[in-house]
Amino acid sequence: MNIAWTTLSTLAEARKMAAELIKSRL
Repeated sequence: MNIAWTTLSTLAEARKMAAELIKSRL
């Protein structure tokens, strides 16, 4: 398992969830 890839994937997921949260709050 590539740690760098896992970190990038986690950050991408976090950004996606954050975007959805921001959208739902508007």
